[in-house]
Amino acid sequence: MQWIFDHFQIVVIIAVIVGSLAKQFLEAKAAERRAREEQDEGDIFDPGEDWEPQYPQPAPSVPPPLVRTVPPPLARSASPPPLASETEALLKRQQDMQDRLKQIKEAKGYTQAPKMASPSAKRVKPAGTTSPTLVGALRDRNQVRRAFVMREILGPPVGLR
Repeated sequence: MQWIFDHFQIVVIIAVIVGSLAKQFLEAKAAERRAREEQDEGDIFDPGEDWEPQYPQPAPSVPPPLVRTVPPPLARSASPPPLASETEALLKRQQDMQDRLKQIKEAKGYTQAPKMASPSAKRVKPAGTTSPTLVGALRDRNQVRRAFVMREILGPPVGLR
């Protein structure tokens, strides 16, 4: 501290030199900024200015002319259409199959009739019956399972819960 007071002129000269260097640095930065702003102002589009492409654009190529082609006639299959007797036989067979299916469904419905239930036996509802009330839906095990699965699928992701 004593040295600073003894050599006060040297400290002032050093401070002036550092200040002038800082001033020159700041003035250079300001000049660069002004030059950049002037350059940016020159880039603004002038409505009266005629814009031409920087690179010469080749003339657009002309597509080849469209040619209409006629497809060859379809070849007919060698087999003639079924006769009326064959068509009737086919329809009769289909009707027989529908009747047989109906008989199977009826037989299956009779075999699944409710049995004598023991106190420990589970109550089983036929698959096709649904109950329209909420309480009835909650009593049906399959409906409750389906509700849980639908909630998992349609609900929010586990990470967002």
